[in-house]
Amino acid sequence: MDFQYKYMVCTRCFTYNQAPYIEDAMRGFTMQETSFQVVSVIVDDASTDGEPEVIRKFLAEHFEKPFREEEKEYASIICAQHKKNSNCQFVVFLLKYNHYSIKKSKLAYLEEWLGNAKYLALCEGDDYWINSLKLQKQVDFLENNPTYSGVFGNRIKYYEREGKKVIHKYCKSDWTTSDMMSGNLIGVQNLMFRKDIDDIPLESNSNGDMIINYKCTVWGKLKYVDENFAVYRLSGKGLSSSLSKDKSIETVYKHWYDFHRETGFKFNRELTKLFTRWFLGGTFVEHNFKMHYNCIRKYHAPDNNRFFWYVIYGVCDVCRALKHRLVGNGDVEVVVK
Repeated sequence: MDFQYKYMVCTRCFTYNQAPYIEDAMRGFTMQETSFQVVSVIVDDASTDGEPEVIRKFLAEHFEKPFREEEKEYASIICAQHKKNSNCQFVVFLLKYNHYSIKKSKLAYLEEWLGNAKYLALCEGDDYWINSLKLQKQVDFLENNPTYSGVFGNRIKYYEREGKKVIHKYCKSDWTTSDMMSGNLIGVQNLMFRKDIDDIPLESNSNGDMIINYKCTVWGKLKYVDENFAVYRLSGKGLSSSLSKDKSIETVYKHWYDFHRETGFKFNRELTKLFTRWFLGGTFVEHNFKMHYNCIRKYHAPDNNRFFWYVIYGVCDVCRALKHRLVGNGDVEVVVK
């Protein structure tokens, strides 16, 4: 235990219009069995579907009378201690205007609590944790392995429309920047990492998951443990779900190309590996050769002379796929009830 910190872990939960789901997320926070203090900071971005009322009701039922309650021009702030879990505190910001719409960051609201914590764990309002020892096991590993930036486990993908759950397991123990820049993003809902990763300089317009993965792997390796930690809910209501198939494909290519450009094109072979894998999948699985081919021509890595490396990595990827089919070496997804 590091006693220079008031909290060992700060949990960040940004949420908007997730009234049907937010209680699952909050229960995941309160169920954690730890030997240290944890503060969960929940920021509701001026939801209009009744989510603030759901949060207030949960606090009234499961928490002591708030030890701090403030009304600011930008938010109602509530800080409270859980009635039964002495290591669990909630800090809730019920914002009074939507920050996303005016592109105002919500990160500033974490500063007071993150500044008093050693590690950061993330969970969006529609995802939730299912392992009561998640935080304890992650802290134990990081305390004993100072060269690792973070630790993560399996996540269960919940396809809400189909009512299907799939466990995503990973193929290797240690994950590096090369792995991340090849498209292997770690789901942030089952990741804990050192807050020191913020010292890694990076100005990027890419999504937060990419930035977090990148900074973690630049700071040090990420450790994978074969345990189910979290549920990642796929409701089919996101922005990408409203895009046409072709537009959705191009958006992903452009997103990764832009991120590589913003990081100085230091991992061009990794970008080529990623695009090759998508091209093969688009050709043989989606039967959409033309769109993937056009995207590669438009967004190909700058140092790939006449697409030579695409051919090499294409052959390697086919061999890897055959090996995976024969000996089971690779990421695994298992359907569960």
